[in-house]
Amino acid sequence: MYAVDHVPGFETLVPDRYRRVLTTEATAAQAIETHTVTFWTAEDLDRLGTPIAKQMRGSGIQSLCNVPLLAGHDVWGALNLGSRHNDAFNLLDAEYLQQVGNLIAAAIRNGQRVSRSRATQR
Repeated sequence: MYAVDHVPGFETLVPDRYRRVLTTEATAAQAIETHTVTFWTAEDLDRLGTPIAKQMRGSGIQSLCNVPLLAGHDVWGALNLGSRHNDAFNLLDAEYLQQVGNLIAAAIRNGQRVSRSRATQR
């Protein structure tokens, strides 16, 4: 599985201090809104035409997979995996990655709870 390929220069997509991308521009928006894993081909990214999609394509990304981070009924964000290979992700990957996403979301949720608990104890 080519879940994450190192793409030289792709670091420029990581924003200053974890810059946020507007949901309307984010490829993960559909995964977050529908609570399902989404796949993007190179053609899909080209059609999308947003600045972030153009940067990904310019860096050689051919396939993209967005996994919603779900904990209960809450969505904590998305795990975004890109590949320089066409059709790098499939439905079996989606099942596995959703399980990973759920674990990540649970860890984030639990971390938030611990932080809130510590803040109220002070």
